Amino acid sequence: MQVDFLPFPTDLCDLCARRTADGEKPACVKHCMAGCMSYGDLGELARLMETMPKSVLYVPR
Repeated sequence: MQVDFLPFPTDLCDLCARRTADGEKPACVKHCMAGCMSYGDLGELARLMETMPKSVLYVPR
């Protein structure tokens, strides 16, 4: 088992624009087997991070 893998969006990722416009979660969040990925308002995610040690917040350019 690889425990040092850190997924990150690439230039090809559009944050599932069509899915999120329809009110759905991005595919990566929906299918994350560990349930450790979140998607939402940046402010809410930043507040959530305060309660979660060792978390990473990715923000699109």
